[in-house]
Amino acid sequence: MALALGAGELLGAGSATARLSAGDSFSFSSSSYKVAEAAGSAEITILRSGPATGEAGVHFATADGTAKAGSDYSAVSADVHFAPGETSKPVQIPIVNDSIGEGDETVGLSLSSPSGGVLGTPSSATLQIIDDDRGFAFAYASFYAAESDGTTYVTIRRLGLTTGSDSVYFATADGTAKAGSDYTAVSQTVTFGDGQSSQNVPIPIADDTLVEGNKTIQLSLSNPSAGTSLSDPSATTLTIFDDDKPPAAPAKPSGKIFSARVTKTSLGSSEAGLVRVAYSLYPESRLFAYVLSFRSGSTWTIVRTVRKTGSFAGPYTLTIKQLFGSKPISSGSYRLELSADKNSKTLRFRVI
Repeated sequence: MALALGAGELLGAGSATARLSAGDSFSFSSSSYKVAEAAGSAEITILRSGPATGEAGVHFATADGTAKAGSDYSAVSADVHFAPGETSKPVQIPIVNDSIGEGDETVGLSLSSPSGGVLGTPSSATLQIIDDDRGFAFAYASFYAAESDGTTYVTIRRLGLTTGSDSVYFATADGTAKAGSDYTAVSQTVTFGDGQSSQNVPIPIADDTLVEGNKTIQLSLSNPSAGTSLSDPSATTLTIFDDDKPPAAPAKPSGKIFSARVTKTSLGSSEAGLVRVAYSLYPESRLFAYVLSFRSGSTWTIVRTVRKTGSFAGPYTLTIKQLFGSKPISSGSYRLELSADKNSKTLRFRVI
């Protein structure tokens, strides 16, 4: 019995004063149903358990699973009425019989809003539409491979009936990847034997050492054998991930005190503005520092410490007086330690 009710209608309701049965429950006769695509409609049975002494009802609805309302089946949403004593009701779901091989698909079924009872188990179920067509599609919406894989495989599925032998044409085409340099082009008829539902097609990938980023190959199916069709996706993309890395930039060498000397190692205090410390840094250093120390007996005491950061390269000079800054220049032995990023050099002089 086919139901063609609008939402909210109560099938067979006699009057607003109709008696309702208490203690009933509503459920599907099974948690799963199957129907051939060519059957035209699927019959779903709703059960009423309990005293069933009065009128009662429950709401029935379909929902998309992998099947889509309008293209694979007609949606149904109706209130199903049970008269006193009725314990089961059939509901018809129209099925669309197309010629596209797309594999088996599902419709969700549900019961809700019981009137005169409660929901039993199961109150939800699945209808499976068995595809009686034959078709081909890629197994995935996109494929991926590493450049170093050498060979990658693209899976083609045969959908619907798998009896007998069928075939489809497979081909690659350049995307951003180029045949001959990034991969080997493939163009062939793929044949499926009796009962065979999938085939893997190899695509050779070139593993070079060039840093060139990820690249793509276009994949397509065409010319299905007689009685079969193409389903989505029949065109897709294979992305090749570049696993090469750019050469590491050479490390910048650290700067050094390349040379250093005092133009006079024994001087009077009056010569402090004339005698120079000549030094050079190479290669470029980010640090220049010196520590000037005075010897008192066997002990060295720091007189002055200077530390500078920046960019230092090439020859430089400082007078002895500049080394001391505002510090007094006393007679005695001095040690000057010059430092750069990588090394240091020590000079000695005496003030008499």
